[in-house]
Amino acid sequence: MRKVLCCLTAIMISICVAHSVQAQKYDLGGDVAIKVEYIHFTDSIIRRIDANDGIFVGAEFYKELFCPNLFLGVESGWGGTSGSLVDQEDPLFTSDTSVDYVPIEFNAKYLIPITPDFDFHLGAGISYSYMNVELKASELGRSLKASDSNWLFGGQFFGGFTYKYRNWFAGIGAKYQLTQEERFRFIAFDPRLDVDIDGSFKASADNVRAGGQIGYRF
Repeated sequence: MRKVLCCLTAIMISICVAHSVQAQKYDLGGDVAIKVEYIHFTDSIIRRIDANDGIFVGAEFYKELFCPNLFLGVESGWGGTSGSLVDQEDPLFTSDTSVDYVPIEFNAKYLIPITPDFDFHLGAGISYSYMNVELKASELGRSLKASDSNWLFGGQFFGGFTYKYRNWFAGIGAKYQLTQEERFRFIAFDPRLDVDIDGSFKASADNVRAGGQIGYRF
């Protein structure tokens, strides 16, 4: 992942230098936007607990720096998923699962104008993300609830299209994000047995997101 990020950075710098030679003067600008996306966690453990699909709501702020059409910025938001499992051998035993995900991203993106009102963009960056996994099981009145959270380093690649109308714009895009894998530990008290039930698994927050956004360019 580091090699890919370095390659993308080198490409962006090369494009920036080429444009700087041609462009003697330009106005620095930026954009702010809100977005709503579908999020799908690709980690096998998250899929196994049926908490891999949900919704993501986020915001972004980018500023044009160094050369025309190259933007540096931050993105963040909240992603939530939930699921429910039924034990095939014991149908009376059910387990509700949920994931809360809050990425903090530092990205660079490059805009490629297609028409005066239509742009294509590519970008990449690094992230530091909060992930909380909650498990709640019940059987014949017995309820067990446990959760654990971690902060995960990662990186992402993304692209999309935007349509501009005056200073406003709307667009669609997709993002693929990779994060480190960490251990989530769950301790729940069983009132029937009067003991703690201890379990754990290792999982990442690797995910794919796709959706739309609306924003203002200044």
